[in-house]
Amino acid sequence: MVDMKTAVKAAITFIEDFFPGAKDIRLEEVGPDGALWSVTVSFKTGDSEILSDVMKRDARIYKIVVIEADTGEPRAMRNWGE
Repeated sequence: MVDMKTAVKAAITFIEDFFPGAKDIRLEEVGPDGALWSVTVSFKTGDSEILSDVMKRDARIYKIVVIEADTGEPRAMRNWGE
Protein backbone atom coordinates (compact mmCIF):
# COMPACT_ATOMS: atom_id res chain seq x y z
CA MET A 1 0.00 0.00 0.00
CA VAL A 2 1.32 3.44 -0.90
CA ASP A 3 1.44 6.22 1.65
CA MET A 4 -0.04 9.70 1.26
CA LYS A 5 3.20 11.30 0.06
CA THR A 6 3.62 8.69 -2.70
CA ALA A 7 -0.02 9.12 -3.78
CA VAL A 8 0.47 12.90 -4.08
CA LYS A 9 3.65 12.44 -6.14
CA ALA A 10 1.81 10.01 -8.43
CA ALA A 11 -1.05 12.50 -8.91
CA ILE A 12 1.32 15.37 -9.74
CA THR A 13 3.27 13.20 -12.19
CA PHE A 14 -0.02 12.22 -13.84
CA ILE A 15 -1.06 15.89 -14.22
CA GLU A 16 2.36 16.79 -15.68
CA ASP A 17 2.05 13.95 -18.22
CA PHE A 18 -1.61 14.59 -19.08
CA PHE A 19 -1.29 18.40 -19.27
CA PRO A 20 2.22 19.13 -20.67
CA GLY A 21 1.68 22.89 -20.27
CA ALA A 22 0.76 22.65 -16.57
CA LYS A 23 2.72 24.96 -14.30
CA ASP A 24 2.55 26.09 -10.69
CA ILE A 25 1.00 22.76 -9.63
CA ARG A 26 -0.34 22.94 -6.07
CA LEU A 27 -1.72 20.32 -3.73
CA GLU A 28 -5.17 21.42 -2.56
CA GLU A 29 -6.30 18.41 -0.54
CA VAL A 30 -5.71 14.68 -0.17
CA GLY A 31 -7.47 11.91 1.69
CA PRO A 32 -8.17 8.20 1.71
CA ASP A 33 -11.28 6.92 -0.04
CA GLY A 34 -11.52 3.21 0.71
CA ALA A 35 -8.86 1.44 -1.36
CA LEU A 36 -8.05 4.70 -3.15
CA TRP A 37 -6.43 8.06 -2.50
CA SER A 38 -8.32 11.14 -3.67
CA VAL A 39 -5.83 13.89 -4.50
CA THR A 40 -7.03 17.38 -5.50
CA VAL A 41 -4.50 19.54 -7.31
CA SER A 42 -4.66 22.88 -9.06
CA PHE A 43 -2.45 24.28 -11.78
CA LYS A 44 -2.15 26.96 -14.40
CA THR A 45 -1.81 26.50 -18.14
CA GLY A 46 -0.12 28.73 -20.67
CA ASP A 47 -3.11 31.11 -20.69
CA SER A 48 -2.25 34.70 -19.96
CA GLU A 49 -3.11 35.77 -16.42
CA ILE A 50 -3.99 39.24 -17.75
CA LEU A 51 -6.51 37.71 -20.17
CA SER A 52 -7.96 35.64 -17.32
CA ASP A 53 -8.27 38.79 -15.17
CA VAL A 54 -10.01 40.71 -17.95
CA MET A 55 -12.41 37.83 -18.60
CA LYS A 56 -12.97 37.42 -14.81
CA ARG A 57 -12.08 33.74 -15.03
CA ASP A 58 -10.08 31.79 -12.49
CA ALA A 59 -6.67 31.18 -14.04
CA ARG A 60 -6.29 27.90 -12.11
CA ILE A 61 -7.63 24.52 -13.14
CA TYR A 62 -8.68 22.13 -10.38
CA LYS A 63 -8.62 18.34 -10.82
CA ILE A 64 -9.16 15.35 -8.57
CA VAL A 65 -6.83 12.47 -9.37
CA VAL A 66 -7.82 9.10 -7.94
CA ILE A 67 -4.83 6.91 -7.05
CA GLU A 68 -5.08 3.19 -6.30
CA ALA A 69 -3.76 2.67 -2.78
CA ASP A 70 -2.28 -0.78 -3.47
CA THR A 71 -0.25 0.13 -6.56
CA GLY A 72 0.04 3.92 -6.63
CA GLU A 73 -1.39 3.97 -10.17
CA PRO A 74 -3.80 6.70 -11.33
CA ARG A 75 -7.29 5.30 -11.92
CA ALA A 76 -9.43 8.37 -12.67
CA MET A 77 -9.42 12.13 -13.04
CA ARG A 78 -12.41 14.35 -12.36
CA ASN A 79 -13.14 18.05 -12.34
CA TRP A 80 -13.16 19.45 -8.83
CA GLY A 81 -16.59 20.53 -7.67
CA GLU A 82 -18.56 18.17 -9.87
